[in-house]
Amino acid sequence: MLDSTPRDGRPWHTEGRILQVAINAEADLAHPWTVEQMAADAGLSPFHFLREFERWIGEPPLRYLKRLRLERAAFWLAVAGDSATDIAVAAGYSSREGFTRAFAAHFRRSPAAFRAAIRAGWRERARRHPRRPSSVKSVREVRLPAQRAACLRGWGDSTTAILSTWMRLNRWIRTRPDLSEPFQPLDLTGDDQLITPSRRFRYDAGILVPASFSPSGPVAIHSLPARRCLEAHVIGSASDVMAAWDWLFDVHLPERENVFLADHRAQTLYAGGLPRNPSALLHLDACLIVPIAPWRHQDLPAIAKEQFWSHMNSIGTVD
Repeated sequence: MLDSTPRDGRPWHTEGRILQVAINAEADLAHPWTVEQMAADAGLSPFHFLREFERWIGEPPLRYLKRLRLERAAFWLAVAGDSATDIAVAAGYSSREGFTRAFAAHFRRSPAAFRAAIRAGWRERARRHPRRPSSVKSVREVRLPAQRAACLRGWGDSTTAILSTWMRLNRWIRTRPDLSEPFQPLDLTGDDQLITPSRRFRYDAGILVPASFSPSGPVAIHSLPARRCLEAHVIGSASDVMAAWDWLFDVHLPERENVFLADHRAQTLYAGGLPRNPSALLHLDACLIVPIAPWRHQDLPAIAKEQFWSHMNSIGTVD
């Protein structure tokens, strides 16, 4: 159960506890989550939890998790080397037919038609950025230590929505005099804009915090494991950062041999302090962080059936 009054005595608002439950579930979509379990984790009754989850996340909890599972399966379907049957099993369906029906009901097209459309969209994005953008100053492999990030969640991928989330984070930080500058700002995203509707795009803005930090107010914690990553250094506007992400995912990563994405949470670290106004989005010094792992073709069955949700982004051809 999440304690609504952390060690330092600052209250942890319902919004923050609901977000923490959502983040924990997102990190383990293969788990058979129940309303009762999630409500207990949030320290709420099931009735109160259902109401508060829909208030803060925008969907009932089980419908939310079903959508995320289907969207993750859609991503895997478009890029992975396993068959649609294996993907159906990994998504929690007992048969390919049941998965196909659920998929078609959600995306309004068959898995095969969706796969063709999403790949065409990725190819089009790649054509827009065939060469490394001038804003990308370097790309290298790095090893990052385990980290904790205190984050607020925003919804939507527009500049207005993103800036609004940063403004909320600035206001929250002022309630925490125990946090001292310089802060290390970052954002975390787990959705692909060609798969997730814009209004449901998750955007988590936050700062790195020490292990002793206790969340308060509307924030929740992302626990990031020690990881091997690609790091792209970008200097430019928010639009330049978005173009760099497209190039990194659609062109650069597929060209690298023997690696695949190892975590659904893409991360951006920002130098120069917290974005505080719209002009800050015109002059960014950012590091784009992509967790990667060694590619081993013989691991695909295990990845698809046992570790699907944490290792979903392999590059290949669906049967």
